[in-house]
Amino acid sequence: MSTSSQPGIWKAAAGKLALVVAAVWIASFPAAEAVFRLLGERTTTNLANLYQPFGAGGYRLRAGAAETADTIQGRYSVVTNDLGLRCGTATPRTSPGPRRVDIVALGDSQAFGNGLPFEDSLVGQLAARAEASGLHLENAAVGGHYLANQFELLRWLDTQGIRPRRILLFLSPYLIATAGKYNYASVGSDGRLYARGKKPGITVWLKQNTVTYGRLRNTINRFHPLTTDELVPLAVKIFLKQLEGPYRDNTLAALTELSQWAGERRAELTIVYTPMAVEVAFDAVRKAAQPGGGEVDADVPLRSARAATAALGLDLYDLRAPLAQLSAQRTVLTLPSDPHYGARTSAMCAQSLWDALNSRDRFSPAALARAGDGAAGTRQ
Repeated sequence: MSTSSQPGIWKAAAGKLALVVAAVWIASFPAAEAVFRLLGERTTTNLANLYQPFGAGGYRLRAGAAETADTIQGRYSVVTNDLGLRCGTATPRTSPGPRRVDIVALGDSQAFGNGLPFEDSLVGQLAARAEASGLHLENAAVGGHYLANQFELLRWLDTQGIRPRRILLFLSPYLIATAGKYNYASVGSDGRLYARGKKPGITVWLKQNTVTYGRLRNTINRFHPLTTDELVPLAVKIFLKQLEGPYRDNTLAALTELSQWAGERRAELTIVYTPMAVEVAFDAVRKAAQPGGGEVDADVPLRSARAATAALGLDLYDLRAPLAQLSAQRTVLTLPSDPHYGARTSAMCAQSLWDALNSRDRFSPAALARAGDGAAGTRQ
């Protein structure tokens, strides 16, 4: 037998083996599904009916939602109140008209708490600390929103009677990189988000209608997880040095608009720089950038935020310190195979921010009253 024919033989054998594995998997799927159901396992809604179209082609969370997701990171739920703002599992308030709100949090998926129950998320834990001090915090952050989307939602909340004394913007590198843009998205008839023109596929159907799919996916991930190094290349373009100028200018323009709007309503605007976990272990990003020849710098987004807030005289709090502290303790900062903060990182950041704000008398009832005296009342 010639050696030149061996690759073809091996390829054919591999193809047959794949067919056998697929046939066995398909044949065993119904039996596995029946066993999971007998054990009390139930399917997830996969966040169906969570979103609705909103604004100039964007989206927001649907009011009164209570949906679940079964992901590689585990199961978690998303509950919204009567205005479509994420909240805990306790019964949301439904009082009509203007209501007292001390703090409104804005941001993207990091502030939303992607992959975590609300109570374990960064803003959720901050809300609990606020509530214990007699203050009420609403979380208007939505995963995937840009600054323009969040400002659009904030303006709408104002028409619904949400009159915060303080606006707390969790400014991530993602929001800095997308400043000056608007995130257009399609909301399907199932209430999920899709890229424009994309329709639900077989994966969505399997997630929503079977237990076995999620269990199989999680088993595969345990044996071959997506590592942090594999996620790093996705972050490289955010930290390119050449983008610092546009980041600074676009962020300044966006924050100028938001600051002016807040000032007109006597609401104090505070910016919280919310770093990516890779910023405190940046060598992997430098290594990933080498093949493309791009020069990266971990401080590009942060410098842009500092320049913009300094120009406007806004307070800027930086959450890098608690991340660095946890990293030095060899704590895993993020969820498995996901760049978002884990519960422990979220708790440390929430406590650090709460302490810093209170040390400067930013969150006391008296300070909030001074910042937004009359803001919760009726305005012309």
